[in-house]
Amino acid sequence: MNGRIPLAIALTLLATLICMVALLSTAASISEAIGSANDESDFINPVPFKGVAVAPLPRPDAGRIERGARVYTAQCAKCHGATLQGAPQWPLRQPDGSYPAAPLDASGPAWRNRDTTIIDVITNGNGPAGASGMPAFRTTLSPAEVVDVMDYIKSRWSRDQRRKQWWQTQRDAETSPE
Repeated sequence: MNGRIPLAIALTLLATLICMVALLSTAASISEAIGSANDESDFINPVPFKGVAVAPLPRPDAGRIERGARVYTAQCAKCHGATLQGAPQWPLRQPDGSYPAAPLDASGPAWRNRDTTIIDVITNGNGPAGASGMPAFRTTLSPAEVVDVMDYIKSRWSRDQRRKQWWQTQRDAETSPE
């Protein structure tokens, strides 16, 4: 063998190394997002907004966010982008009347929706009535996977956006009839 590694083995080792770096980068990014998106008081103190306080933010679950990142990459990134950046020209109506996929990161409108709306759109889509062409994932994703994806998306928002979104989610829960 004259001391050389066969090309197939070298390529396999290189591909494995690249995958490991990508996974470590994703884990570091998630850890950084969890740490920087909130400070400890967000999980202890009520969240005030518009003169009304609601329950403290739930503590992010790193495992759920990591699972959500994997599901997002497999199911959502094709339309919403690898970094949640959305489709180019997303706010412009297309010739068929639909809209391209909106950004799900801090630059987009998703953080303005309460949890139940986000879960509903992922589960049931937002097709003709919403004119987005967002498919339903009710037969593709389990309810737990839907929540994992939502938590991953939320981990990419700013602290202020997370607090406002949580406040809206809690206010709607407090005021909706059961």
